[in-house]
Amino acid sequence: MLFIGSVMILACNSQPEQPADEPMEDTTMVMEDATETQAAKPTSPAARYKWELDSMVQNHSIFVQTFVKKKNDPKLGEVYETDDWPDESLIEAVYQLSFRPNGSTQFFSEKPYGLENRRVQYTHYFDDANRTIAFEKYVIYDASSCSSSTVIETEVNYFDDFFNLTSNTYTLTDDEERPIASADCITGGVQPRTVYNSYEKLAKAKGTKVFLKTTEAKTESK
Repeated sequence: MLFIGSVMILACNSQPEQPADEPMEDTTMVMEDATETQAAKPTSPAARYKWELDSMVQNHSIFVQTFVKKKNDPKLGEVYETDDWPDESLIEAVYQLSFRPNGSTQFFSEKPYGLENRRVQYTHYFDDANRTIAFEKYVIYDASSCSSSTVIETEVNYFDDFFNLTSNTYTLTDDEERPIASADCITGGVQPRTVYNSYEKLAKAKGTKVFLKTTEAKTESK
């Protein structure tokens, strides 16, 4: 699971200097809830890439940018230090992402704010052509009706070059990683989300920059 802190993480890769043209027209994939986490040592290329990138972020070995989306404000504000954070009541979402040297995007993580009794993080993982190869939904919430502790739901979806779903993993546990099978907990964790088939389409929706503009020839929406 890719869990990113609330401030910028310093590391080795630098941001490309010049942005590309406007993102391409948006094409999205809307999915219903269903889920399971990957093994500690994944074997598929997409799962292995996700695992390696998660490790690099946790080890602070890549450069991660942090942006704040405030309510009723179309402009994003980049956060450099703890003092740059606006009042939490003004925050709509926090975005974090990292770019490769060629300008393509490695991952994009979104943390919505203002969700009652839950914390949510959505993370897209991209190949070097900005195509989505993995998506993770991570939800933590209190559900006293089905668990004596916090409930943690993790869903990971993997895609091929044509945005076809190739595998899906799901776990529902308490805060000590014990499995939960309660239907009330599963229903309580439902959290709508949109999966974008490329970074260009996600960037157009979220207002972030595109440094490597790619063709849509091999990117199809399902």
